[in-house]
Amino acid sequence: MTWISQHWQTLAAATIVAVTAVIFLIRALRRKKSSACGHNCGCNK
Repeated sequence: MTWISQHWQTLAAATIVAVTAVIFLIRALRRKKSSACGHNCGCNK
């Protein structure tokens, strides 16, 4: 048996963790939208 066929679950778990980490990093680094309402919304700010 090859190493990959013996340890496929380890590789799958590591891949899932890596993809999840990349998604979190992208979401954390994405520019935050302003929570301010903008112009002519009637919020009296």
